Parts: sequence; structure tokens; C-alpha cells
Amino acid sequence: MSLVAVPFELVAQAVAPLASAAAFLAAPLVWVAAPLLSIAVVVPFAALSLAALAAAASMYRMRLSLFDSANWFTAFVIGQIYSSTALLLGYKLFKRLVRFLTGTTELFRICDSVVGTQKLGAVFTVPAAAAATDADTDTPSDAVYAAEANAGLVRLSPELLHRVDLCIMYSSKLSLIRREIESRYSQLEEPLEMLLVNKQFPLKGSILTPQAIVLRACLQQVFASYRLMHELNARAASRYDSTEPQNERKLLELWDLLVPDEKLSSRYTSQWQKIGFQGKDPSTDFRGMGLLALDDLHYLCKTYPEISARILAASHHPASWFSFAIVGINMTAYALRLVRTRFLQFTFYRFGVTKEVYHEVYCYLFDGFERFWTAQKKAPSILDFNDLFKKYQIKVEREILELKPPLLNAAPMAAEHLKNKRLAIVHVARVSGRRLAADIAPSLPEAPHTMEDASAFTTHSGTFTDSGVAGNPPSNAKIVEEFQYLLEKSQQLFAGLRDLPPTGRSWQPYFQRTFEVYTKIWKFQQKYRSVLDNKEYYGLKRWEIGEIASKIGLLYYNYYMRTSETNYLYESFIFYEAIRDRMYFKDVMEVRSPVLMTKKMRYYSRFIIVCVLLNRNEMAKVLVEELAELINEYIATFTPNDANDWHVVLSEMTTFLEAEKRLAPLDFDGSILHFPSRIQLQNTLKFDKDGAPKLKLQEAILVGNHSNQIKISELTLDIYRVLQSLEREPTTLPTQLQPAIPQSDPMTSMESREGAEDVDKSTATRRTNPHRYLLYRPTFAQLMLYIATAFKDISENSAMLLYLSADGAKRAAPAQTYAGGVSMAINYSRKPGFEKPDPDQTALVHTLHPDDLMPFTRKPLFVIVDSNNSSAFTSFSKVFEQPFVCLLSPTEYPASIKDTTHVGGLFTLFLHAPIKGLVFVCDLETLSPDIWSQCVFHADATEKLIAELIEKDAIIDKSFKRFAQDDFLRNFMVRFILCHAILSHHTAFKESKHLPSSFPTVPQSVLAAPELSARIQELVRIANTSHLYSFDGAALVAALVFVLAFGPTQAFRHTIVGDIHSLVTKRLPSALASLAVCVFGERGVAFLKRQANWVGNEKHPLGQLFYLLLTVGGLIEFCISTLPHLDFDENWLVIVPVVAITFVSFYKACYTDPGFVTKDNVDKVLDKFDYDYWLYAPRICRTCHIQKPARSKHCSTCKGCIAELDHHCVWINNCVGYNNHRWFVLFLLSTGFYCTYGCLYALDVLSNRFFVVHRLDQAYYRDPVTHAITKLPISMQIRHIMRVEPRLSAFVAFTAMCALIVFAFLAYHMYTVLKGMTTNESFKWEDIRCADQQGLLEDIPKILYEFNRDYPKLRLAAVIAGPDSDSAKTLRKRCTAINNFFKDVPDEDDDDGAQLEGKAEDSTRRRRKESQKKNAKALPAPAPEKVAYLPASKYARKMRNIYDLGLLRNLLHVMVPPRLE
Repeated sequence: MSLVAVPFELVAQAVAPLASAAAFLAAPLVWVAAPLLSIAVVVPFAALSLAALAAAASMYRMRLSLFDSANWFTAFVIGQIYSSTALLLGYKLFKRLVRFLTGTTELFRICDSVVGTQKLGAVFTVPAAAAATDADTDTPSDAVYAAEANAGLVRLSPELLHRVDLCIMYSSKLSLIRREIESRYSQLEEPLEMLLVNKQFPLKGSILTPQAIVLRACLQQVFASYRLMHELNARAASRYDSTEPQNERKLLELWDLLVPDEKLSSRYTSQWQKIGFQGKDPSTDFRGMGLLALDDLHYLCKTYPEISARILAASHHPASWFSFAIVGINMTAYALRLVRTRFLQFTFYRFGVTKEVYHEVYCYLFDGFERFWTAQKKAPSILDFNDLFKKYQIKVEREILELKPPLLNAAPMAAEHLKNKRLAIVHVARVSGRRLAADIAPSLPEAPHTMEDASAFTTHSGTFTDSGVAGNPPSNAKIVEEFQYLLEKSQQLFAGLRDLPPTGRSWQPYFQRTFEVYTKIWKFQQKYRSVLDNKEYYGLKRWEIGEIASKIGLLYYNYYMRTSETNYLYESFIFYEAIRDRMYFKDVMEVRSPVLMTKKMRYYSRFIIVCVLLNRNEMAKVLVEELAELINEYIATFTPNDANDWHVVLSEMTTFLEAEKRLAPLDFDGSILHFPSRIQLQNTLKFDKDGAPKLKLQEAILVGNHSNQIKISELTLDIYRVLQSLEREPTTLPTQLQPAIPQSDPMTSMESREGAEDVDKSTATRRTNPHRYLLYRPTFAQLMLYIATAFKDISENSAMLLYLSADGAKRAAPAQTYAGGVSMAINYSRKPGFEKPDPDQTALVHTLHPDDLMPFTRKPLFVIVDSNNSSAFTSFSKVFEQPFVCLLSPTEYPASIKDTTHVGGLFTLFLHAPIKGLVFVCDLETLSPDIWSQCVFHADATEKLIAELIEKDAIIDKSFKRFAQDDFLRNFMVRFILCHAILSHHTAFKESKHLPSSFPTVPQSVLAAPELSARIQELVRIANTSHLYSFDGAALVAALVFVLAFGPTQAFRHTIVGDIHSLVTKRLPSALASLAVCVFGERGVAFLKRQANWVGNEKHPLGQLFYLLLTVGGLIEFCISTLPHLDFDENWLVIVPVVAITFVSFYKACYTDPGFVTKDNVDKVLDKFDYDYWLYAPRICRTCHIQKPARSKHCSTCKGCIAELDHHCVWINNCVGYNNHRWFVLFLLSTGFYCTYGCLYALDVLSNRFFVVHRLDQAYYRDPVTHAITKLPISMQIRHIMRVEPRLSAFVAFTAMCALIVFAFLAYHMYTVLKGMTTNESFKWEDIRCADQQGLLEDIPKILYEFNRDYPKLRLAAVIAGPDSDSAKTLRKRCTAINNFFKDVPDEDDDDGAQLEGKAEDSTRRRRKESQKKNAKALPAPAPEKVAYLPASKYARKMRNIYDLGLLRNLLHVMVPPRLE
């Protein structure tokens, strides 16, 4: 505080009370009147205000402030301030100034004053564990429990409670918090935390500070007052039901209390007018205030019989008479209005927030009105009632503002209430083991040590102890009274269920309270059945017990509908079944009451719906038959007005059950073959492999808007099937949910359910099923409201499902920019003269368009549309980059397929049970159980395969993989793909509009996967429907591959396979080329030819890139899937060299000169090999214009002659010739070992998985046909390991296949090397053999035969002896002789370059024969002198390869050749 303020503080401490009062009264006047007063007047008032404020601030620190003290004067002044607008404005300005000076809010100052005066800092204790909070669940944490326990120790005065209430009520900044507190279904914790933060309580609004605990204690009383108000409102809204025994008993008891000397002649009589009712039936007068008016009149007459008798006598005055009962009902309306307007808050806080205090206020009002009526100077008439009643209300409200208690016995009630509060405080302290402050503990009375002792000072709270006062058992009258109270309370709470909001979570506390009351009343009637059954006391009927049990079953059913937990549905079934088994409604017809008969039929209707949801169709049929008999008996006995309505209900149920038979197969006995509709609880990983949190389906909205679809209640067949697919089987078996029902008990013991109920509460926040909203024919506004609510409730990493089963909406005149949507319900106005709008315009407005869902794609959204206009949803704009998938049904179905709209959509049927969809499209009416079980087993295996395809596919949209983390959404996606696969192979579904689609689209790598097609083929084979399906595509592809691969081989060359190969590779391209000339022109065809020639005949690196892709990709996969499971320290000596040698040999084979023959080195190459005049002869290459050495060949791709050419290899983009032949061999060998080692290492890891991890060698299975348990066959073991380890299995299979291919080619190549010939020469020898077999070879010159025979020996001797030896000279002489013999040499080579000149024959066969002849001639015409010839048929087979020098020398020649310059 500043120096200027110090004197004011000193003066204020001396005159504290007077200064505080002056400040309180003067401050509002100063701040309101200041603008209107002169400066001379403002200055004194301002000085006084500052002095008073300083005094107030000083005494706030001393805990002596008048405003925070609890006395009647404070309450009176506060009441006057809040009842005046001007004073309230001034008081708010004053509070702002105090807050500016002290830095605290008014609410905090109030709570802090209580902490200081009661020394609560020494009383409160907080355990260490209380600081932890559980943010993942809605259950109270240790901190909340500690705060609640401490709040029970606070002594709160009514003035303080009233001030806190007014502070919250009139604060403009707390309007939202006030609405939350006033809500019927709100809880304490949320508004308390908001208040603590808003009003700046210490420690950032911690709930464990002393001030926060005081505020909690205050809010508990405020909440209690609002709950009382809601309870009274619900009671007033409950109509009088003459079929309820307790209502009738209370009404008859009211007559006995008022007119004890006169008996009623009948229930409906004019005698009721004596006590103020208007007609023969008093129930009609309770229409305004319901059962609350009856409760008030009954309480007045029973508690104050003298006062009620006096009022009744005054009502019979000849001149100033009034209707006793009608005035009493008006008093109820006025008393309830006082409660609603918060006039009685101070009264409740002073005497207790109970219904008994309200009844006391009612008695005070009625008694006071009678006194006010009779005290008038002029005798009033009934016409003066309204004016006098208004004057009386003003008088009462003035008295309430003056804090005059509106009670007849205020002093005793106040003393009793104070005593009870003190006893409760001491009891809480002793139970919690705490020590109260020394200055307040002695002043409190002795507290009860047990809860039984505490019953002496408790009022009706919904509990009933076994012992009364001093341990005596309760009297029979007390038992009946308590039972009536519980019954009334249960009916009141049950009636309020229909008012619960359909969205949000505020319904949970109300449901909990309703469950608790019904649990208590059920246990109570079981314990005191002998007393309640006695007609002298109560006379409990069996149908009354059945009605209570029926409502408990309905509670469980409603809880199931709101929480989606199947356990509650089973509980509901148990109660309904027990009612039927015990025949509680058996004697209803003896009462001959149409209302009771209606209740019994409603029970049957609800029981049937529960049986349908549990798939107990056989029992549902029996119940429908019994319901039909009840309806007929009901109509015949009572001829009611709702007979047609019950016929409609019966027709819906019958049709709904029959509809299942239309889409489900039957066995040979006519029974439905069942399919498991709910999924089992699966153990899934919490996080995906990429580290992203697991996505979970949290909210689901199911919409049914088909105009003609069969339904039961508001549950269409489509919604019913999707509802089943969104549920897991309960975690507890049904047998465990059904406790033993002893024959002596009329009903299942509720005690056995309390443990299960506790478990459900603890796991309520970890529900296994998504929360659902079921909407039947909603309007567009209603649907958007539910979508927005569900969207708001979605937490992080959660998704929302929107299922739409509706008719399509399109314009009559379709527009290019308008694709339509799905229709919603339309609510037309019922006003006279209202004209319906244009249907085309209405369809546009009342339609859900795809763009309407755009705002909700900010969070993960999964949409399913089953409509004839589903194509409108084929395109979306993913603006927010959140997971989004839309599954769309076919827009049309083939004419041969029955229309299923009225019995449920075919697309929805596939999503619910794909095997049922298959059976329907195949028109199978009956199946054997064995075939059905095989189909179900195979369909389940197919679904698992599809799930693996989705997970492993690399190009599928990420949204599919994200949604696949949830079990329910993964099932929908898997069954969508299975539906597409089944329908696409069906011969009737030929057009694209007959097939389902999606956004984003599912790639063909998943939809048309070969393994999926094979599974579908096997499935239809099992179902014996192969004639309806076509799988020719796969067979055609396989046949085409076979023709292309084996058509040109020698074995198939002259067969039909060769002819087809010629047709496909020669004639068909020629025809297509002619057609292309007509379509694209000469220039276009020339461009295509150039591209084809570049790929086929030019040198390009495509082969090299593909090889690197395979090898490098395989190496990466090896490092990912195999290497982590190996001991690299032990295997690196093998892995690293193999990889290094493979890539080095590949590089050398690609970029080493193969041995080009040029003009510079042609002479050296000619010296390398001699012509054999059988395969090679001296010729000139017309492209290179040089003489072609022996064993050389011109390569049109490499554009040159290659010495000792083997072949041109596309993998290395180079020829294999004299110089790089060894590198090519090493390349093949290293690649083979590269694949082999990868396969062996991966196979070792896979075998470890097979035998150690999965232990498939010890697996057994049950045969689906014989049901015998046998060891799992090897084939099934392999299929299983491939299914569970697809990546590793594929790597093993691929590397094994590559290794086999490479080693096969290496073996052939080594064969040619060891034989001393090239691949080109092997083809030449093959041609010669073919020509010899066909007799096309000419006779062989004898000199050529002798040269060929002796050349290998002479060459070997010359190599061994040396170039100057006699053997070498002899070899040169023989070569010179053969050269002189064939001295005529042609100018050009007729063999090479034929393809470039375009001289190839059209007929492949003719060209091949000419080539064989040309190669067989070997030489042009010999010299003209006489030559000896040998017959070719005999000596051609004896011709040898003169270049074969033996295995070792042949190998050394290739692997270590002299360098060719």
C-alpha cells in the first residue's frame, strides 16, 4: 500500500465496524451519482469512499470484514442489493475496486474467510498420492476423493451459501458455468475446475487448496438445490396413472385423512367434490401439476391434520368458499415457481435441501393463504381469488426477502438441521481418522460410530437400513412407507429418461441414479416380500414385480443403445427371459385392465427386439406368436382404439424375421444357416510400424432413409446389419452373465450383478465398441446436428463412421455440374393452405451432398454409401490431409439379380456377411451344413489374405492403411474388396455400374491380385457355383506366356504352338502395322518403328538398369528382412566378397572391349584361328569392308565384327567375345552365388520362424468334413508360413528362382566353353544336324573331310612342340593346301546384314531352311579339276569341331586368353 493510504488504514482500524458499514452504503451512491454531482459534492464522498475501502482492505487481512461474516444482517443487505438494479450496479463497481486493490475475486474472498475463521488449514489433510490425476479415464482420481473427504469437514452457514449462489448467478462472466450448473445432467467436477481457474484461485486452480475445498462444499449444496428443482419438475410432469397402485392408495388415503367419518361409495363418484375436486374422477384435476400436487396435499393432510381440517372447513364457508383441492394444486404451482425462481434458496440452505423442506414450505403457503383469505374485511368470493392470490404472493415474497422463514415449525427444523450437519462433520472426521480443530471439536455433539446409528438423524435418501432406532427392526408400516417412497422415486426417475438428451455424456449421472434406485427397490422387495405380499399392509401383485423387472431390463437395453456395449444387451435379455419363465404377467387378464394389458404387450415387443439383436431368431418367432395371441385377446376383450397400431407392430416384426430367410441360405431342414455377425476381440498393436498412433473408431452414425425398406420399430434391415458388424462379442461369456436363478426367488438376485456393474463402470471409458447414433429417416438438419456432435466428441487419433442407406436424389433434368446426393426426410408444414414446393427444388434442398461433408474431413472420416446414386460421392477434395475413405455401392444391379432394397441392400449384406452375399447372387436356397462351414472357413481365410494385401501393397492410398488399424473399419474395407472380387468374376455383373467403387480408388494390384482370384475360384468351387463365374483371364494370360516362351523352340516349332507364335509375333504385328499406317500415317508409323528398332536392335542400358534394380533391390530387402536375424560377425567373410565380386564382374563384363576386329588388327586376328571351311570360310563383311576372321561375326547392335563372338547380351549391354568372355563367365557364376547365398540365409531365418516361432511341425487342425483332429499337412504348413511371413517367403522364392535360372544358363554356357565352341557356333552345329536329318546337305569333298579329321591332332602337336617344330610346318602345309583347294572367295558376305537390307523371307520356315542350306554348303563352288566326294549322309556326322582342344585347354583359352590388341 502506498504512503498516502497509510493514515486511512490506521483510522480504519480504530473505527472498523462504522467505517465498513459506511463504505458498504456509501460506495454504490458515490459511483452511481458521481457523474451527476458537482465537484464540491464528489470530493467529500470520494474521500469517504477511499477511507472506507482502506478500512475494508485492512479488515480483510484481519479476517474481520463485515461482508464476509455470517450473520443475518449481511444476508439481508446482500438480498436487498441483488433485488435492486441500481444497487447491484453500484455493488459491482465496488467489487471491481476491491479486486483492484486486493488482487482477489469476491468468490475467493468468501472461501478464504471461511478457511480463516474455522482454521481449516489444520483440519484438511491431503495424501501424497492425491496429487496424481488420471487423465485417461473419467473415474475420480485420488485428488478428487481427498477433496471430497475434506469438503465434508467444512461448516457452511446458510448466509455464506446464499452469497456464493448469488455471486455465481449474477456474474456475467460465469454465464456458461452457471448454465452447466443448472443443467439437469451436469456433474460437479467440470464447473468447479472452471470456477477455480476463472476466479484465480491459488496454484492455478488446484482442487486441493483450502479455498477450493470450501468452494467444493458450497457447490455441493448448490448442486443439491438444482437436483431438487429438477426432481420436483419431473414429479410435476408425471401424469396421474390410475393403474399405478401407489397413486390410487395415496389418493384414497387423502380422502380418509380429510373425511375420516365417510367412506367412498366407489372410485368414481361425486363425493370427491366435498374436498374440492371438480368431477367424479379427481385424476383429471392433476393434469396441471401432476403427481407433485397429490404429494403436497397428502403431506399436508398427514403431517398437519388440524391445519388441513381447518382449511377444509374454511373452504365450505357459505359466502367465501373455495375449492380445497384446486387451491391446493394452485399452491403447488406457486411453490414450484418459488423454487424455480430461486426465492427459496436461503430457506433450503438454512433448513436443508430436501423434499421435506419443500413440503413444509407448501404447508406454510397453504396455511398462510387460508389465513389471508379469511382475514379480509369484506368476505371474498371465488371471483376475487386471482386478485387476492396475487396480493398474497407479493406478501410472501416480501417476507422471504426479509429472511422470515416460510415454515410452520422453523425453529425445530433449524435446530435439527444444524445438529445433523455437526454430526455429519464429526462422523466424516472419525471415519477418515482426522482430528478436528480444538476450538470446534468440544462444541459438537457425539457422532454415531456406525452407519446404523447414523440412521437416527438421516432423512429419506433412497436407502433403508436393517435396523431402526436403538437397533429395533423396522415396523411393517415403515417398510410399506419406504417401499412406496422407493417406488415413487423410481417411477419419477424412469419418467425422466425420455427427456434425456440423445447426444453428449450428461445422461450418465442420471442413468446411474436410476440404476441405483431400481437396485435398492429390487433388493428391498426381495427382503421384505412377506410383509409386502400381505394384503393387510400392501398386497404386492406379481405383475407389479414383473413391471419393475421389465423396467430394469429396459434400463439395460437403453444403456446398451447409448454405450454400444453388448454385455448390457445380454443383461436385458436375462431379465426379460426371467420374467417370461416366472410368468409374472400371467394374471393380467384377471384384472381386466387395458393399461396392464398394454404394458404386457410392450414387454413382449421389447423382448422380441432384444432377441433380434442377439440373433436368437427362433425364440423371437415364438415370442411373436405369443404376442399375436395377446393382441387378438386384447382387441376381442377391450375393442381399443389402438388396435390398428398393434397390428402394424405385429406385421413389422413378422416381416422383419421373414426377411432374413430371403437373403440367408437354409439347410435341408429349413433352418437358417448362421454366420458370426459380431467380431471377436483381437489383440492389435497400439502403434503402427511407422510410429504413428493407432487410429480407433470412436463415433458411428448409421442413417436409414430407404422409403420401402423393412424395419422393426426404427431399426431398418440395413442399420441392423451394420449395427451387428460394429460390435464385438462380449468379453464375458453369456453363461457367465446368467447367474443361477433359484426356484425360491421370483427373480435373479441383483446382488450378483453389482460386481459386474462395478466392472462395467471401471471400464466404461475403455469401451470395446464404438459409440453409435441410429437415425431413421432424419431430416437434413437433424443429420448435420448429429454429425457435428459426433465430430466434436472425437478425440485425437480417433475416427468417425458415417453410414448412409438412402434413396438417391437427382434432378428430373440432369445437369452436368450437379451429380445429386442421397435424400433425407422432409417435414412439411401442417398449416392450412400450405402448398408443397416443387419436388425438383425440394430434392436439391433436402439432400446430403458430398460437399456437405467437407467440414468434417478435418478429422479422420470413413463414409459408406449404399444408394442408387452413390456415384455422386466418387470425388472429394482432401483439403485437410486427414485420412478419408468412402466406400460406394453399385448404382445398378443386373436384371437377373433380384431387387433387395426392401429386404436390405446387397452391398450392405456383403459388408455384413460376404458369404451371404455370395449365396444370394448365386441364388442358392439350400446348402448342406458341411459345405456351409467350408465356405465360411474359406471366406474367413480370404478376408485375412485381403488384409495382408492392403498392408503390403505399396501404391494403395495411405488412408486405407491408416483405417486398417481399427478392427471394424478394416473389416469393412476387406469385405468391400471381397465384394468387388466376387461380383467382378460373376458373369451377370458385366458393367462398371454393377460393381462397387471407392474414393480413393483401390489399386488393381489388390482388386485383381492373382492370389485373390484363386481364392474366389476355390470359394465358388466349394459352393458348386462355378458355372456362374468366369476366370478365363488368368488362363488366357498363362497360355499366351507359354506360347511366347516355347513357340520358337525346336520341340514346338512345327506344331500349332509354333504357328500361334508366328501369328502373334509376325503376322499380327504386320497386320497391326498396316492398320497403324491407316490410322497414324507413314510418319507416325516410321516414328513407332524407330522406337521399336531402338529397343530391339540398338544399344541401350535398359537391361543393365533392370539387372541393377533386381540385385540392389534384393540386397536392400536382404538387409531389412534377413540380415538383422544373422550374426554378421560370422558371415561377413562370405557376404561381402560375394557382393563385391558380383558387381565387379558385372562392371568388367559391361565395359571391357569384347574384341572388335578393325583394319589395324585384322591380320593378327586372322592368325589366331584357321578357317575350317565347314562353319567358316574366307569372306568379306559388307558392313565393315574387311575380311572376316574365323569364329568372328558382325553384331548389328554393336556395329562391328567381334572376334570369337559368343552372343550379344542385353543384361550387360555388350557383346560377349574374345576379350570379355572370362568376365561374363565370372559374372554368371557370381550372380548365381549371389542369389544362392541370399536364398540360403533367408531360408535359414524362415525355417527358424517355421520350427521355433510358429512351431508348425507340431500343429494340428480339425478337418472341416470329417471333424477329425489330424496333424497339419505340409501343404497347409507352407501356406500358413507364407501367409504369416509373406515378405520373407517371397524373398526366398524369388532368389531361389533367380538362382536356378542363372545356374541353368551358366551350365549351358560352360558346356559350350568346355566343348571349345561359342553359342553362335552351337546354333550353327544345330542347323547342320537339322539339315542332315532332312537330307539337305551336299556331298563332302574328301580333302575337306581329311583336313577336318587331322587338324585337331596336328594343332595339338604344334601347340606342344612350338611354332618352329615339324608339326607346326606340317599344319601350315595342310592349311595352305585346303586354302588353295577353295581358292574362289566371294566379294560380299551373304549371311550378315540380311535383316538390315530387308531381304528376310516372310515365311519363317522357308527362311530357316535356306539358312541351313547356306551354312551347310560352307564354301562356294570348288576348283574345276576332278575332286573326290564323300556321301554327306555318312560322313557329315563324322565332321568335328576343329577348335576343340580338350577340356582344360578350352577352359584356359576362355579364362586366360592372350590380349587381343
